[in-house]
Amino acid sequence: MMNSLRRAILWSVLGGIFILIVLSAVGALIGSGELGRAAAEAFPGHPWVADLFGPQRPKELFNSWPLVIFWFAVAGLLAAGLAAFRRLVAAPAGLAMHLGALLVIAGAMWGSDKGHAMREALFGTVKVPSAYMPIMEGATEDRLFADDLQTPLAALPFGLHLRDFTVEHYPSDAATWALLVVAPTLDAEGNVAGVQEQLRWRVGEELAVPHSDARLTVLRYLPHARPAYAEGVRPHVEVALPGGERLALDAEVGRELTIRDAPPMRLKVVRVFSNLRVLGTGPGRRVIDAPGEGDNPAAQVQVIGPEGVWLEGYALAMETPVRSPDGELLANLRFSRPQPSGAEDDPASDAPAMELLLSCGGRQERRWLIVPRGAGVARLALAPIILGRETADDDMAAMMAPDLYLVRPVGPVSDYKSDLEVREGGRTVARRTVEVNDPLHYGGYHFYQYSYDSKHEAYTVLSAVSDSGLAAVYLGMALLALGAFGRFWAGPCRAFFSPKGNPNQTANSKRQMTSGK
Repeated sequence: MMNSLRRAILWSVLGGIFILIVLSAVGALIGSGELGRAAAEAFPGHPWVADLFGPQRPKELFNSWPLVIFWFAVAGLLAAGLAAFRRLVAAPAGLAMHLGALLVIAGAMWGSDKGHAMREALFGTVKVPSAYMPIMEGATEDRLFADDLQTPLAALPFGLHLRDFTVEHYPSDAATWALLVVAPTLDAEGNVAGVQEQLRWRVGEELAVPHSDARLTVLRYLPHARPAYAEGVRPHVEVALPGGERLALDAEVGRELTIRDAPPMRLKVVRVFSNLRVLGTGPGRRVIDAPGEGDNPAAQVQVIGPEGVWLEGYALAMETPVRSPDGELLANLRFSRPQPSGAEDDPASDAPAMELLLSCGGRQERRWLIVPRGAGVARLALAPIILGRETADDDMAAMMAPDLYLVRPVGPVSDYKSDLEVREGGRTVARRTVEVNDPLHYGGYHFYQYSYDSKHEAYTVLSAVSDSGLAAVYLGMALLALGAFGRFWAGPCRAFFSPKGNPNQTANSKRQMTSGK
């Protein structure tokens, strides 16, 4: 009777392990998305077939009630095996493997969706199994969202602050920067959308500009260039004093300008921006330079008095007042960046320049596409040459004219990283740069790099995964590995090298004993 029970338990455990292997293989295959894509290609008119093998199905399957019953059954059978086969308890390797398997199953059940729901129902513990966190650069977020990134699921007792987000690319094989035409078009619903087309150019060869009657010829291409200005013309800060006097301060770091003698007061340029951007609000606000993503030139200026720096302000393209701490108007500042007259070779520069001959309707113009230092793109509006007149910001015809772009060639994305701070109780308690397969672990969650804003690189999307049961799974896997090593490697090796277990050693010992007699 006992032997029959033991055989039944043994075969049931083996059958459960076989079913588990099959389920794991099927789950991995469906989860990869390959079956879903194959089903969509095989049955294009039946989307429900592809949905049946969608990547979300393994999670639904392993958290279904039939599988919950299966997990309990396998765990019960393993425990019954320990009770029925007493020698497993006495054998360290067998005990380690069985306990390891039990811990893996128990940890997986504890960390499953059903396990989280059970703890919430029994103990009131609210913990989301998995969710997402979209975070704007410079902002702090403490909410977990559903996969639509809109529906909040829960709030964390701490916040994640995105200090910086960067995307890294593999090197590009292209030797020259790409020349693109971007033309606004209207879709079927009347919305404006941009159509982009790359031009295949050669120096001296005339090309038609798509979506227009214009033509262009590349006259020169300088792979390493800097802007050239007419003599005496440089980017500068225009300083308008209250009395009507106007002064100019060169927009170069370290340049100073005295604006008043009694009491002495001067302005000093401490930073120059090609595209100023403000990230975040309040104490966490940051001002950065984002070249290539727009055009907002500016300079950071210090107002220095007899006792040191009074304050710092910014000179923008629009006139900006600078006041003393008591409200007195000191000056109005405006950043002025004149158009360069051309470009010249500069071996130290990594930015190119391109001289163009543009023609349309009998009109011809020579223009330059000059990439600012550190930027990734240069833009040239074609509206003036196409329309044959100066244009305004609200000119609809100019808005619908194409533009030329000189764009840095980049290879495929190699990595994307989120520089995160954990903020709790008004202070920073941890910091880590999260990248693909290198998460942040804090507060009962692993935060993985999941997605990002591929257009402007202004935000990141993190995947938050609960760590409930993970320690038990890791411990179980370690016990399984140690038990398997002891049972199938260390044990046989020990038996082989022992005198009783090695037939060659036993025969040699007998011969030695016989010869000794």
